[in-house]
Amino acid sequence: MESSEQREPLLSKEPEKKYSLTEAFKSLKRNPRDFWMLFLLELFSLGPFSISVVSNVIYNTRILGFSDKEAGMLVGLLGISVAFSSIAFSNLPARYGLKWSFILSGILGMAFTFLMYLQFHRYIQIALTFFLFIPSAAICFISLKLGIKLFTFPESRSLGYSLFFMCFFLVAGFAAGYSDIILSIYGTTQEAFDVIFISCFVFNALLVIFAMPIRNLDVEATGEEHVELNTDVSGWEYTREVLVTKKFWKFFALIMLLTVIKSMYFHLTATLPLYMYRSIEEGAHFGYLMGVHQVVLLIFIPLLTALIRHFNFYSLLQIGSFVTALSPAVLFYDNNYVTLGIFVVFLSIGESIYAPRLVDYTIAAAPKGKEAIYLGLSNMPNSLGLLLTGITSGIFMSNYCPEGEPKECYLVWILIGAYCIVACIAIFVFRGFFEEKPITDSDITEEKSNQAKSKNITIIE
Repeated sequence: MESSEQREPLLSKEPEKKYSLTEAFKSLKRNPRDFWMLFLLELFSLGPFSISVVSNVIYNTRILGFSDKEAGMLVGLLGISVAFSSIAFSNLPARYGLKWSFILSGILGMAFTFLMYLQFHRYIQIALTFFLFIPSAAICFISLKLGIKLFTFPESRSLGYSLFFMCFFLVAGFAAGYSDIILSIYGTTQEAFDVIFISCFVFNALLVIFAMPIRNLDVEATGEEHVELNTDVSGWEYTREVLVTKKFWKFFALIMLLTVIKSMYFHLTATLPLYMYRSIEEGAHFGYLMGVHQVVLLIFIPLLTALIRHFNFYSLLQIGSFVTALSPAVLFYDNNYVTLGIFVVFLSIGESIYAPRLVDYTIAAAPKGKEAIYLGLSNMPNSLGLLLTGITSGIFMSNYCPEGEPKECYLVWILIGAYCIVACIAIFVFRGFFEEKPITDSDITEEKSNQAKSKNITIIE
């Protein structure tokens, strides 16, 4: 046999298959029952979370008696708390398994809603929100996203995350409708929120029950064989191993830029209603546009998943971000239901492109076994984006679209789009620095070949 010094090893380098949405749907059949259980758990976990978020400001102002400014500050603090809780609790699913993580999330949620029902002093209720509700939500988000990764094969994983986001938006729509119905029936009274607390308690109890059959699997690596968990390493050590790497902080910087872009989405709920009241007419139907937003997302998320056939995940983050950032430009020309509708459609299409692919990119870039921490970090745009939205919404509305004064309201959205475009440009210009190439089978084969060459061994595959 010839030595590696005399000839290059023969490596099998088959061309990578193009993504096929049809094949992805077929591959879903191979996923274990645990994959489909995740969507039921998503309803039971994100249902009470979304209901609480939708009714939070009303409860804090009408029932607990906080001022509008104080309620806004609490929303910002909640955003910061969710962001850092996502990192702090990210080691739990990886170290103790998805089942116990979902159960812990459900128990914390049940404790939160039960204690809120007892109507303690308002500052005690705020403390309960930070120490019970926020950890419950953080653990739930990470566990759901990690579960999609563990219970899918690579060819159906992107479709799995698209289905996750479709379910997420359906649950959010259900939460908004349910909260509206309860408040319409009972009014903004303590009785209405007692019904909401009881409902959320039941949802969390169902989460605990239906999490029981969830198994510890990694179908890509070991099929449906039980995977043993490593709890020997402490939670801090598990997290520290990632925090000290340059790769993590590069990813952190990218997430901060995406947080800026994500704030555009939160402006739909934080800014658009008041904006329409002041720029069109009092009582303008912003709910119609929110309905358009949900419909566009549900249609385009599965359709645009096929784009990964032609673009890699980072490129789709760029494309989706630019579409989102440019969407308010139409408001520069006119300000009515038609132009606002066009704005919402394009914003929704942009989000349909980049939101699911951010999770794909996170999984591809994360070191093996550390996906949970990266998923926790990738959740930051959903929390810190809310903080940025609160700050900019107040400043822009008070300066350019005040109550009862001459207005240049269109500048509100133009400025929001402008700072989003700056973030998009940074993501584009510094792509060479930010982008992490996923480790492929070819990389592993090449590494083995290099090791064999150093030992004067020939590999024929």
